[in-house]
Amino acid sequence: MYEPVLIDQNPHWRGDLHPDTVLRDKMTQLREYLQLPHIISLVGVRRCGKSTLVRQLINKLIREDKVNPLNILFLNLENPRFINARENPAALEDIYDDYLKLANPAGRVWCFLDEVQFFPDWQVFVKSHYERKGIKFVVTGSNSRLLSSEF
Repeated sequence: MYEPVLIDQNPHWRGDLHPDTVLRDKMTQLREYLQLPHIISLVGVRRCGKSTLVRQLINKLIREDKVNPLNILFLNLENPRFINARENPAALEDIYDDYLKLANPAGRVWCFLDEVQFFPDWQVFVKSHYERKGIKFVVTGSNSRLLSSEF
């Protein structure tokens, strides 16, 4: 059901890395945080570079850390193709299930949820998978709703 948008948003699966741009200042700090077992949240005003930073991180994971591109899931949840799914609490689980079928990742999964605030119950999905281990979450958002979510 979500295969077309998954393929579209994850060009690294087919060997196409994200375009190189000016490296963001926070990359070194973000890479240090990746070593921690916690969920990483990048919050800031719109258009400040959160998505660019995440795409640069995906490139680094593939190029420098030799992470299998199929083990990296990037979802821009602001995408209009997700509009009908936003109010369904199980939608993120359905999207993730489609990812597992499509990419068949082996080992640790890196899950990047961009503009996560577009899904009101996103934290339920993230927390349920975080507790099972084997998945590293990085979420971005530009809305105060993201800041007030609790785990």
